[in-house]
Amino acid sequence: MRGLRYIFLCVILLTAATTYVYSQSWDMFLDKGKEHYDKGNYEKAIENLELYLKYETSNPKAEAKILLENAHKIVKQRPKEAYFIEDALGLNMKMIYVEGGTFLMGAPENDEEAISDAKPQHQVTLDSYYIAEFEVTQSQWEKVMGTNVFQQRDKLKEICNIEDDYAIYWKIHNTGNNYPMYYIIWDDASAFCEKLSKITGKTYMLPTEAQWEFAARGGNRSRGYKYSGSNNINEIAWYGSSDYYGKSHPSLVGTKQANELGIYDMNGNVWEWCNDWYGKYNNTSQINPTGTSDGFNDKVIRGGSFNSGEYVDISYRTRYYEYDTIGHYGFRVVCIPD
Repeated sequence: MRGLRYIFLCVILLTAATTYVYSQSWDMFLDKGKEHYDKGNYEKAIENLELYLKYETSNPKAEAKILLENAHKIVKQRPKEAYFIEDALGLNMKMIYVEGGTFLMGAPENDEEAISDAKPQHQVTLDSYYIAEFEVTQSQWEKVMGTNVFQQRDKLKEICNIEDDYAIYWKIHNTGNNYPMYYIIWDDASAFCEKLSKITGKTYMLPTEAQWEFAARGGNRSRGYKYSGSNNINEIAWYGSSDYYGKSHPSLVGTKQANELGIYDMNGNVWEWCNDWYGKYNNTSQINPTGTSDGFNDKVIRGGSFNSGEYVDISYRTRYYEYDTIGHYGFRVVCIPD
């Protein structure tokens, strides 16, 4: 009798131990699922969460079902293409889908390093759009507009009636197909978008300031970084001295680390024109904002450049007259879905 009791007790203990071990193993799938979900890899999240719920039948954690349901919704609502390649004129321009969402734009009040014009932080809701993986390159500019960086520089010197005494401000930096285009005034950037729209039948435009910042922050996949893709500026940006006479220069696009959406060079390399007129922020919630009419006769420019010192974080913003240009102003485009 004692022998049977002993055997029965051993079976109970072994079953409990096995259940505990398996339960711990199933938690591995849950942890992996949560990790993939946080990184925006929703298909992998679904795979791991479904394995967890398949095997952990005795006492599954409620968060697994919630995450699985949310991941399925996100995947279902995604477009068939997470990106598309604009190949008109051989541009080979990768346009990355930015799913619409709501975010806090600007810098929080307790950010002592942020400029006053980046405050107050306020809620913004945006519709979905596509944004270029890279800044418009010299090759892409030439294919659409027919001029190279030397001709663009010379044209602007003539418009601005610049004397040779100021030649230091009109240096030609790095040139080549995959370097960002520079010496771009706002009108020229806008003209590029208009011409590309006519050629393709799609709606191309400069990003609104809100679209620019949402994409730079990683959209709905944002990890809350200070810079676009990292808290370490050297991982994501070509930047340098704020002294224009320095040796810094634009670098090949896409050679630093991408952000959460796979977008490169949102900080550093060249300043990027936005569509908006510059205005002060307020704390009112907004939907698809397009700038203000506060009396500033300037356009928004974001992201910093190869010549920027500390002015390359996501929230930093500044303004320039739409006809201003020096050798580190460029742009990237967005495409509005039909």
